[in-house]
Amino acid sequence: SRVVRALMDNDLTTNSPTRLIRDFAVTNSPVVALLPEMCLFHGTADVTVEWQQSEEFAAALKQAGAKVSEKYYKGKSHTDPILEDPLLAAGDPLMEDLLELIHPHRTCPRDLRLRASMQPQLLLKWGRWCNPF
Repeated sequence: SRVVRALMDNDLTTNSPTRLIRDFAVTNSPVVALLPEMCLFHGTADVTVEWQQSEEFAAALKQAGAKVSEKYYKGKSHTDPILEDPLLAAGDPLMEDLLELIHPHRTCPRDLRLRASMQPQLLLKWGRWCNPF
């Protein structure tokens, strides 16, 4: 996308996290051993960063010896976890997985769980449609 290219000074190859991990692995850099365990979540409807890039990144991390898990969400966009999903409230698989990372095996009181959306669904759908990411 234009935004990602601009952020990376139009040089996606040099600034690619996948390439950097592969370079670290080839040189036996101790950097890989310092990486924390990673969980990669990606939506298949992401037009900003294609989901296959997460798949390639996960493969490079695993090949380098890093601990990584990955999960792909059909129909999710780039901004769903930060914009649309929090507004949709309870029952969203991606939001539930993110909350599980933050509070593993949570036993939140009912009043702290995701509540029903207070936003009109039509407004959320329109916002998702016009979102450039």
